[in-house]
Amino acid sequence: MGARGMGRETGNMRRLLTLLTVITALTMVMVAPASAGPQHHPHHPLGGEQVMVLNEKPDGTLGQYGCEEISWFGTIELYGRTYGMALYPIDGYLGDDGLYHYEESWRIFRNTFKLRDGFLKRCEPGKVLAAGEDAGTWSLDTGEFESYGVVEFATWRFRHWQGHTVRQQGITEPIDFGDLEDVFGFYGTFELL
Repeated sequence: MGARGMGRETGNMRRLLTLLTVITALTMVMVAPASAGPQHHPHHPLGGEQVMVLNEKPDGTLGQYGCEEISWFGTIELYGRTYGMALYPIDGYLGDDGLYHYEESWRIFRNTFKLRDGFLKRCEPGKVLAAGEDAGTWSLDTGEFESYGVVEFATWRFRHWQGHTVRQQGITEPIDFGDLEDVFGFYGTFELL
């Protein structure tokens, strides 16, 4: 092969290496944003276990444990930590289908509810971290309930919840909560959809 042929081959090799370098650089640029920095996922499927106590007196009014605005109070486990949670009645009626239809608002607090002498020490145990409303049905025969709603307020590590649909479901039955034993409440789950 002559000098002229080797020069052409070297030029072709340089162009090929330049092209490969450009392709490699473009590939790295396209991949870099996905792998650089901390991972932020806009929507983690999330579920939390609830233990809640009914705050209703035998005559049907609220306030059995104080805080007359709260219908249910208790705890929710989220991100490996326990938070306080409360439900607040908006509306409810017994339908022709034999189910209790309800609307409520809910709040998750930074701290948990504490009882002293059978009464809630505080009606709001710390800052509200998330809140919203839901509507659902409750079978008085089986104790099973399910509701759907929307996160209307979220802050701190719950910020990405804002605007997401939530579902609560569970079963009402006698439960233990703190010093309260065998009281009417529910075990349930709360999850983002």
